Amino acid sequence: MKPFDQIFSELLPQLEELELSRQQQYKSAKKWRNITIGIGVATVVVLLFVRHPATIFIGGLIAAAFYFLGYYPKEKRYKNEFKDKVFHRIIQAVNPSLVYNKSLFISKEKYFESRIFTGRADKYSGEDYISGLVDKTEVEFSEIHAQERRRGNKGQTYYVTIFKGLFMIADFHKNFKGHTIVLPDTAEKLFGFLGKKLQSWNFSREQVVHMENADFEKEFVVYSNDQVEARYILSTSMIQRILDLKKNYNTKVYLSFINSKVFLAFENSGNLFEPKFKESITNSDYIRVFYNELCDCLSIIDDLNLNTRIWSK
Repeated sequence: MKPFDQIFSELLPQLEELELSRQQQYKSAKKWRNITIGIGVATVVVLLFVRHPATIFIGGLIAAAFYFLGYYPKEKRYKNEFKDKVFHRIIQAVNPSLVYNKSLFISKEKYFESRIFTGRADKYSGEDYISGLVDKTEVEFSEIHAQERRRGNKGQTYYVTIFKGLFMIADFHKNFKGHTIVLPDTAEKLFGFLGKKLQSWNFSREQVVHMENADFEKEFVVYSNDQVEARYILSTSMIQRILDLKKNYNTKVYLSFINSKVFLAFENSGNLFEPKFKESITNSDYIRVFYNELCDCLSIIDDLNLNTRIWSK
């Protein structure tokens, strides 16, 4: 892995060239954005006098048309350029064995293979797929957004987010007979002793596996169809690593151990690896954010000690 200062130095000519393009595109796009804002303000003013619901619909439609025809395409074009010309090179400098595709994402089949989320994924999308070898461990990850379609009391359709964030799959280098799922323990935190009962009554899951680590029991609930194997996988050291992972990333963490792989999901309401259209890219601190985000993702392999071959397949 190249040090960040060297990476930034090598990227600088490309960054300066892309920065000129960004400034030109943003200047043009900003005019469209200002028109969109103006239409929104005008719609509100007209609504004060006309007081007809159609005013909002028509004004919103016109504003959306200006945004998606003028501002959005330029913003999208710039972000694609940045990912192709800058972020792709950062990945190669950090680990040349990694393959990147900004448009691909973890498949729905693999998402369901994990058994982490049981809800339907009526809408399923993602981006920024990365795969390859991190030392000895095969890994793939991307951002994904899974939503389930619901119906309201009046029959209206709406969508609820089941999961949005980073989804990762890594080789665990051990053949599993069963499957073990580790989920955030929201029930016990909310309802205490009753929460434990609710866990055992979760008929969509396998048996609850109670662990001896009190801190782990407060944060997570474990389901498995093989109690012995679950405790073998979730050793004392592995439990501590998962707790540290939760603490370091400060978000909901989900894991499952299935088919010789570990599946991990980290909730994140924002977007990773996403450049901001209006910000200059020639500042090293700005580029360091992308470098750090990538390194944080790859460090999960070390955080779980997956490169140490404790077992053989």
